[in-house]
Amino acid sequence: MRGATSRRGRKNHDCRAFYAFPPLPPSLPPSLLSQVGELLGRVTSIITTNPDLWLLYARFNEEVSLPPALAAALDHKTRACRALLSKNGWEKRRREEGGREGGRVVEALESLVHSHLQQPSVAGLAQLEMFLKAPLRKLEGAEEDEAEGKEERAMVGGEKKRIEECLGQVRAKWEELKGRRKD
Repeated sequence: MRGATSRRGRKNHDCRAFYAFPPLPPSLPPSLLSQVGELLGRVTSIITTNPDLWLLYARFNEEVSLPPALAAALDHKTRACRALLSKNGWEKRRREEGGREGGRVVEALESLVHSHLQQPSVAGLAQLEMFLKAPLRKLEGAEEDEAEGKEERAMVGGEKKRIEECLGQVRAKWEELKGRRKD
């Protein structure tokens, strides 16, 4: 995405490095944290399809680390994944953007799975399993596409494997929680 331009000729900036900010200092007043959270909420209510904004908002809520904020972070990561998955052809090579969009999708999905595994619920894990199946099917279709080269198929296969690993982790945790319920 570095160096890419929008339809209006404006340069797009890659802000993924931005939301990897250090932990918030403990001396910040709660009112300031509340105001920043409200500001991010207003921005994401206007710009709903930008995955970078959703990931920034999720990262902020993780840093605040209060139970409601952690649940909100989970929701924001889900919305970031949906925004990434809604882009047509994400599973294919996008040379004009300088690389694969599929890698970003897989990273966002892995982050979402990690968050779900930190605060697991049977219902949440079941929903996550269904959510992971759609991109997996898309990657299977891209892997079978004969128009792609050998290197491209290897990249798609690696992304598919990473999502399958996430799906395996979700299923294992789901079975563990279901086993606890029966006891």
